[in-house]
Amino acid sequence: MRLLNPRLYNCLRHFFGAVRVQNQGQPYQYVAEQVGGKSRMRRLSSGEEYCVCCPECGDKRYRLNVNHTFGSVVNGFVRDKAAKCWNEGCPTIVARLAAMYRVYDGREPAYDGAQAVASNVVDMRSIAAECHAALPQINTAVRVDRLPPEHPAVQYLCSRWYSPEIVACMYGVSYCGAEEYSRRFASHRLLIPMLYSGAVVGVQSRAIPDHTAVQQPKYWTFPGFRKGFFLYDYDRARMAPVPVVMEGPTDVWRVGAGGMALWGRTLSPYQAKQIAETWPDPAVPIIMIADPGFEKDWRRNVAILTNEIGNQHAQRIILLVPVGADPGDMERESVWRWIHAECQRAGYTIPVSWGGG
Repeated sequence: MRLLNPRLYNCLRHFFGAVRVQNQGQPYQYVAEQVGGKSRMRRLSSGEEYCVCCPECGDKRYRLNVNHTFGSVVNGFVRDKAAKCWNEGCPTIVARLAAMYRVYDGREPAYDGAQAVASNVVDMRSIAAECHAALPQINTAVRVDRLPPEHPAVQYLCSRWYSPEIVACMYGVSYCGAEEYSRRFASHRLLIPMLYSGAVVGVQSRAIPDHTAVQQPKYWTFPGFRKGFFLYDYDRARMAPVPVVMEGPTDVWRVGAGGMALWGRTLSPYQAKQIAETWPDPAVPIIMIADPGFEKDWRRNVAILTNEIGNQHAQRIILLVPVGADPGDMERESVWRWIHAECQRAGYTIPVSWGGG
């Protein structure tokens, strides 16, 4: 297992036993700012963290999170408080952690990878292979274009103006009705595969209103899929002249080619790196479409992407926020008229004929 701070990881194993790794390989990212004449760091992404059971409160759920920069010097600041137990009322053991680390390590640790390039940390081909190998087999899934018209999955797609034939043929969307998968939140749901270089590396299931059990989450990601490393529909989007980044797969179905989804509202350093390397031309705008009410999350995503493309090209990122409408509920023609107009207003020219076809 490749870690950003193996010394800290080994220290925690020495003192606490089992350690779980969260956001493996993702670097801590920040923006250095001057506020009131004082320097400070504004966090963009916490990155890799090590989770252990807190001995102070008898924790058994690995709720003591220690950031991989703990005890290190980042941008002139000592990260001596980059740890927290999330159990309510738990007394802090941060000072003890720092002492443990110094005793174990025998020297003051230094951290120089706060803005490390993601491609230097992990091998994407290896990550894709690991995710593919972890996929469970679901042999009873049926492509949605092979279901009868009265089927709830087909009715749901049509109610949102999605063509079952298109989402099945272009995106591989299927339906699972097997009861044996109910505990995994796959039963009676749409299955949305994630492809990377042509191979399936993950699956996310989507609840169907009035058909899936109401207690289940709207979206559920299959175990083993490390979604922070991948952009949904990137294989197709990388051939488009303009990238359009959105929250979820159904938004991509609406926008068409060029659309990519984050599998949520947080852009990871790896996804940002992929976008920056695929569209390096400063004359090409990068479109981000936020979900209304979550502008703060998307402004943070803009900052993370700016870290990758450089402040001198920050104007390339055009953040669009729909008024009173989810991107997935808009008509494709309306979305692309909006994108063309905003790009033109920002001084960018994209092919007039391009509209996600």
